[in-house]
Amino acid sequence: MRLALVLAALLAASPALAERLLTGSASYPQRIALPEGADLALDLTDASGALVAELRQPLQGAQVPLPFTLTAPDDALTLQAAVLVGGAPMWVSETLAIPAGTDPTDLGILRLRPHRPMGFATRFRCGEAGLELGYTAEGARLRIGATYFDLAAGEPGTFTDAADPGTFATVQGNTLNVSLRGTPLPACHPELPGFAPFRATGTEPGWSLVIEAGTVTYTGDYGAVTLTGDLPAPEASSGPNRRYVLAEGLAFSVVDQLCRDAATGMPFPATVAVETADAVLPGCGGDPAALLAGVTWQVEDIGGRGIPDNAAAMLTFLPLGRVAGRTGCNTFTGGAELTGEGLRFGPAALTRMACPPALTRMEADFLSALQETDRFDFTPDGALQLIGGDRVLLTARF
Repeated sequence: MRLALVLAALLAASPALAERLLTGSASYPQRIALPEGADLALDLTDASGALVAELRQPLQGAQVPLPFTLTAPDDALTLQAAVLVGGAPMWVSETLAIPAGTDPTDLGILRLRPHRPMGFATRFRCGEAGLELGYTAEGARLRIGATYFDLAAGEPGTFTDAADPGTFATVQGNTLNVSLRGTPLPACHPELPGFAPFRATGTEPGWSLVIEAGTVTYTGDYGAVTLTGDLPAPEASSGPNRRYVLAEGLAFSVVDQLCRDAATGMPFPATVAVETADAVLPGCGGDPAALLAGVTWQVEDIGGRGIPDNAAAMLTFLPLGRVAGRTGCNTFTGGAELTGEGLRFGPAALTRMACPPALTRMEADFLSALQETDRFDFTPDGALQLIGGDRVLLTARF
């Protein structure tokens, strides 16, 4: 069985890209049959980290090796393969770097290995939007941006926000359908997991957790205590909290809930606590960039003055420290550096459209707000705030 993926042009207005043929197969050596409902997934990204195209192909009973043929741009690319089962990766490959070129290329066999999830949420891509869905004893918890929705279980595979029936998620095989406040999102497909570790830290006394490839490393009491071992399965829970026992007198718990670092105020997507024989040590975990990415932030206020009626100002955080959007007058691109201390924007490159005076002033205020930003935060209802010193410079929401 051959699986084909034709890659679309990145932008309709872009020049036609030279193409080449990529062939290969995905396989694993274990004698384990793939279950019914499995899909082959291929993600192809360019040097900027942007997704060029994705394939989600039902296998319809096919077993490894799983051959594929791809028509791809001639740029330098990165390919990752996975087998999805029940809306989550079951087998994944390492990423494969593909050099630029125009000649047909046989990629050989992409070795799949069992994917051992950390028991945390699965990330989905819904068109241009990104979200996370994790299961709880009562149903599921959905995160998009820095907004969390607790969804109660209903009909099999259906989860609904009791406070807002217009917000729900329905799982159908490896596809997730989501409605957000009455607005349906494009069909959602699981993102391939990559291999970035989950990190969590806390202070007083300082501790850290690193979870990677099914292994957990705990360092406690400012480095005086170290433990490394296999990540255990989480204990049964009656809520969104997931608790893992590492050893006698040592456990940790994770909940998908906004957390702010006690020292810097940096927001994180997960609240983490380490339990020792003597104390419960709070901390934060996950990647703060996940709170910014995956949505388009629509600007609603700059400097407490609002924005002109019908003005369209927005920003989107892109892979590899890039940001793009619209100032209300022109479109722009630039750099965004997120560190352990805060968020800073680099110089912006703009188009040069002539705009009415009100929009020209708004553009100047918008760009000034970006340059003055040194950190970010969120309001209780999930709006993004860009902050400089003690001032909220810009407020936006998805």
